[in-house]
Amino acid sequence: MACFVYNVVGLRIPQLTMQHRLNRIFGFNLVRSTLNNLKIKAADRYSFAKRKILERIVGGDLVHADETRANIKGHLAYVWVLTNMTEVAYVLAETRFSRSCVTTAYPGTTTTPSM
Repeated sequence: MACFVYNVVGLRIPQLTMQHRLNRIFGFNLVRSTLNNLKIKAADRYSFAKRKILERIVGGDLVHADETRANIKGHLAYVWVLTNMTEVAYVLAETRFSRSCVTTAYPGTTTTPSM
């Protein structure tokens, strides 16, 4: 699973290319639906880790947040990057400020996404 996720997500190798490679190298007979299900299982498996990383970032002394617009299949979306300078999490959102919390720990007011 890790090899597949690394190649498809991390290296952005097309899923069809990975299907052909895995079938050729390991003698598998994988079909597209099998790889789709593998991605779903990987997302479920890593969701716990993502949630824990977000908890540590948001619960710490420092949170740096930035957002950027993204075009996802013709639809405008936003990618939030949250870090505590040790860990980082990326969060996809449909709107720029879907839910927010305001902090006044420092002079001025900063609005950040609530995850």
